[in-house]
Amino acid sequence: MALAKELGVGELSFHHIASQSCGVEAIKEIVRHCWSRPMSGRFHFVLVDEVSEISRQAQTCWLSLLDATEMPPESIFFFTCNQDEDPHKRDRPPESLEPRFVSRCKPVKFSTYGLNGAARILLERIWKEQAPADSPMPDLARLMANQANNIRGAINALEMEILGLCPHHPGATCDPTGGISDAAHDEI
Repeated sequence: MALAKELGVGELSFHHIASQSCGVEAIKEIVRHCWSRPMSGRFHFVLVDEVSEISRQAQTCWLSLLDATEMPPESIFFFTCNQDEDPHKRDRPPESLEPRFVSRCKPVKFSTYGLNGAARILLERIWKEQAPADSPMPDLARLMANQANNIRGAINALEMEILGLCPHHPGATCDPTGGISDAAHDEI
């Protein structure tokens, strides 16, 4: 919505496609939807999350849309992807993305600069809610640094540390009192 304000386009009709559900049929359906007048605002804004994780067929489908002379009018397509874990490749798009796909996109780099305080609070809250009560908290600054300040990566790493503390069942999560959480208990 901040992008809409920056562009001066007013309200947007927002659509989100997660990478797990970004198949050819989902793409065709959202494009069909974008051909209709937005329910609110003047533009359709389509956010495709983690495009580096979608299949080659889905990338090809997006390519055909991006190459089309008749794209849906007043529609903005925004694709996100995570940086490569290798520090030497961080200035390049992930290898899983088709070069032709990348060539039709305008890269916008986001930074977690200034978010370490908020990320630390989030990680502390997750630790307090999920780790056994007597467990010492890991060095969250190190955890963030090891993940190149990728908040999602840091959350995943923290969850792995919490799982390592749970002696009751492999793959189960612990509640703060050291027991198995209800959701994990149901799976046992």
